[in-house]
Amino acid sequence: ILLAHRDPQTPVGIVTAATREKESIILTTLAEMLECDIGMQSTVIVGNSQTYIWNDKMITPRGYSKKYEL
Repeated sequence: ILLAHRDPQTPVGIVTAATREKESIILTTLAEMLECDIGMQSTVIVGNSQTYIWNDKMITPRGYSKKYEL
């Protein structure tokens, strides 16, 4: 469903067992996310058209640069 509306290269973050001993964080793309292990303890975060991955972090700019002339 998401691929019908989003670019396949949209960044996706998958956090499994957050704050627990076996916590796992995976950064991937919408096209490749179904190859990852997603279960009941997983939270999936789908970026928007401005989201990018930098230094192993998912970043979505707030958008103020488009709202105001800086």
